[in-house]
Amino acid sequence: MVKDLFKRSGLYSICLIIGKLTTVTILIYLARQLQPRIFGDLILYTALAQLVIFFSDFGLNQWYMKQADQQDKRQLFNQVFYTRLTTLLPAIIFSIIFLIGTKSFSFVLSIIFVLSLVPGALLSIIDGYYLERKEPVKVAAKEIIRNVFFIYFFFRKNLGLEEIFVVYLVANLFNLAILFPWFTINLKKGFNYFHPLQTLKKSFPYGLLMLTSYFYARGDHLVIKYRLNSVALGLYGAAYRYLEAISLIPTALTHNLFPLSAKKEGIKLGSIVKIMAAMVILGLITMIVLYYCSVLLIINLIGNAYLGAVLPLRIFSMVVFFFFVNAPLSTLVQSSSILKKFLPFGIGNTILNLILNIVFVPKFGIAAAAWVMLTTEITGLFINVYFVKSLYLKKTNEKIN
Repeated sequence: MVKDLFKRSGLYSICLIIGKLTTVTILIYLARQLQPRIFGDLILYTALAQLVIFFSDFGLNQWYMKQADQQDKRQLFNQVFYTRLTTLLPAIIFSIIFLIGTKSFSFVLSIIFVLSLVPGALLSIIDGYYLERKEPVKVAAKEIIRNVFFIYFFFRKNLGLEEIFVVYLVANLFNLAILFPWFTINLKKGFNYFHPLQTLKKSFPYGLLMLTSYFYARGDHLVIKYRLNSVALGLYGAAYRYLEAISLIPTALTHNLFPLSAKKEGIKLGSIVKIMAAMVILGLITMIVLYYCSVLLIINLIGNAYLGAVLPLRIFSMVVFFFFVNAPLSTLVQSSSILKKFLPFGIGNTILNLILNIVFVPKFGIAAAAWVMLTTEITGLFINVYFVKSLYLKKTNEKIN
């Protein structure tokens, strides 16, 4: 099982890394072209788009993978599809109100943002569908295909954000056309048959968990933008993009591990020990390489204007290690029956992250945000270990009884 898991995760990782490497290359090029202030607005746009997606997904991917082993998969995916359409409307309304109230972007860019929510909504639910079918390459293909469209940027000068995100919207529409499993959708039954509100009630714990995960990963971006400025966000975002790219390796493992651990029999303790040993070794190697390559990755590749991103990236090298270690542990907990007991602790760790950012970022700048991330990764490790231990003790007691 462990060998098969790493094999599929390895293939998935390769595809994710290809996609992310091309994304990072494009972002490096855009950073050099746009400079920190405008690049910061680009980072804000993507962060807000992800917020809306995570909020309106409501944990449907995780709920689908949890239920797929027990129900008719085609009917279940239709249930997810119609539920996601239901959450799209309030997501659009929320976005319009927020964009008007904060004046974060120009009118044209705000229109593009709202339009992009439609393909984004449907693309967001295919992850669970393909991962459960053990076809993770199709999930990774989204970013690779999108980046083919982004090659356009290399043939343009004086790029504006509106032009960048129009290309992004077109790429997502193309992805939607070729990757979405349209043949599974039953148009005859529709909303009334699948009862979207009942589905949302069932997926609520996963939705709360995913929203918590978003604020944990992107709350610092929002604090930096609205408590500092776009320049600071541009510098922080440049360093964070490397962290995000490297995190795809443990992400690939967790995406493939979730459907397995969600099954009734779960994963044996011996297998988890082997997985953890491998993740610790990979994490240490990655941490050391990233730390010593920080100057090269920032100054040499992006430019002297981003000198302020070197220190955050060095701190992120330590964060990377905990990403690797926490990934399998958190997946075990999130796919288990003790998820509801875990939620208050996960939410508490996110609140701690946000509070520390709000307190320290205005005083100490973007380096403080990186240190906060490291701090809450460590506290997250203690939480994960506690619940994984509880999970396996519970399984042992059930076998005895």
